[in-house]
Amino acid sequence: MNGIVKAASEGADTDYIGMMINAFCFTTEYFEAKESRGSSISVPKNVSVNGLLHQLKALDEFDTRSRAGMIRSPTLSVHGLDDIMVEPRLGDELADQIEGCRRIRIPGVGHTIKPSLYSEAFTEHLARNSRRS
Repeated sequence: MNGIVKAASEGADTDYIGMMINAFCFTTEYFEAKESRGSSISVPKNVSVNGLLHQLKALDEFDTRSRAGMIRSPTLSVHGLDDIMVEPRLGDELADQIEGCRRIRIPGVGHTIKPSLYSEAFTEHLARNSRRS
């Protein structure tokens, strides 16, 4: 992330910055599948240095692990197993702090997860826990 911020602050092309951001969010397999289908990959537009700095600060400083154990609501943790921005073990450590937390770990997926990959489980989670109220 530091390299992305540095490149943006030095005036790198916004498409280049967007491609670097995508590299943090998606897996190699995602890019290969898109390429094999001849599909284009959308690139984030209007990326600002200030926005990147805020994101970097959030990544470096925001840590919920000490408060996660206070969550008493039914919780579903969804994490891509190929996430390089937030490693799956960190998602597991957070889920471990939440009593009764249900986990979904999706292979072949990075930081950005299509809702269709977990929507059924999410709907089931909501249905199961709405009966508890």
